Amino acid sequence: MRDALKRAMGEAPLARIQQQLNREIDQGALIQKESQQGTGRSFTTNEMIALERDNIRLMRTSQDQYPTLVSSSTRNQVEQDYPHFSRSQHRAVQEILSSRDQITAPGGSRRSRQDDLAQRHS
Repeated sequence: MRDALKRAMGEAPLARIQQQLNREIDQGALIQKESQQGTGRSFTTNEMIALERDNIRLMRTSQDQYPTLVSSSTRNQVEQDYPHFSRSQHRAVQEILSSRDQITAPGGSRRSRQDDLAQRHS
């Protein structure tokens, strides 16, 4: 990757960068991920997979373990103070502010987000 940065600055030839990329793929340092059509190749590393697994584990063990970020009166006040928010924006704000989880990501159910992450890294 360092070579890619040097290449971008004109210091490394493209052939050397391609050789290094292929070497890292062959050695298993870079793991090719399934990519969506038209996006080209994408890669991850064992280290990144381990970090994401740790995040999944933390998400699961920290559910409903913390107080909400703000009181219900504050959540209601936010809704009144921002009438220009769409319904989905208000829902996202309410979800985040009322969550008792250490890690919160708006959109979809908590279980489906965890399952999606876990399935990608199983």
